[in-house]
Amino acid sequence: MTAVGDYTLADLFTLPDLPCRADLIEMDSGTHRPVVAVHRRDEDTGAYTLTGIHHDRLRISVPYDIDIDLTAIDNR
Repeated sequence: MTAVGDYTLADLFTLPDLPCRADLIEMDSGTHRPVVAVHRRDEDTGAYTLTGIHHDRLRISVPYDIDIDLTAIDNR
């Protein structure tokens, strides 16, 4: 699994100064479309927790509104 900004899932637990939200992206082997796993850092503990896994549409509102139709992405 890779992450936006060249971070990996392991980095969420080892690097101290990552962003407050991390979007990890991988390709679904069945649909050949992206799957986005969104993690948010807890301000008190510094630990990242999974807040959602998005298959067809990425729609989040924190820290800002994002709405992306993942089925429209062409992976040529």
